[in-house]
Amino acid sequence: MTPKEKAEQMVRKFSILLNYDFVTDLRWHDPNSEDRNRRVKKDAKKCALAALDLIIEQNNVWIEQVGKGTNNYWLEVKKEIEQL
Repeated sequence: MTPKEKAEQMVRKFSILLNYDFVTDLRWHDPNSEDRNRRVKKDAKKCALAALDLIIEQNNVWIEQVGKGTNNYWLEVKKEIEQL
């Protein structure tokens, strides 16, 4: 899976979770609202980036422990999410 495909997959998964959030937000009462969809995507990107920061941080720990490896793939995924 390319970094761009992984980025899109992660944002899509978080978007699904945010769309089915059980917390009532009166500003988002219309599920077909363009504003709601934009807010969901923005929040999904934040969630995906937070998850990636944890992955990259852990990957750096593994690199230090093992002495080899790279986190370039996850850094590329992060860049792709930021571009969505």
